[in-house]
Amino acid sequence: MHGVGGAPDVRVRDEEFSADGGMSGAELIFLFESTIDEAKRVIAAVPAERMTERVHPQGRDVSVLEAIYQVVGHVQQHVGQIILVTKQMLGTDLDLTMPRPR
Repeated sequence: MHGVGGAPDVRVRDEEFSADGGMSGAELIFLFESTIDEAKRVIAAVPAERMTERVHPQGRDVSVLEAIYQVVGHVQQHVGQIILVTKQMLGTDLDLTMPRPR
């Protein structure tokens, strides 16, 4: 939210990746859903004329539109990883095809 929305970057990435124990499944789902909801609000509030504005999230020089695309792609990659590992662990198809065949 900091690159596009102007919020302070408060994440401590090293601690996130070295966490011991972690959160419950319900806590992770709540955090993911609330983060996605916040991101959708931030993106919806960006006026078209800001899309070419240069911003510097995590020290990178990108346009607002590039920042949005990079984050969307990053989330897609992680969701794909979660789906793959879940399918492997359960040994079954998760039936995620949309729209559903009739």
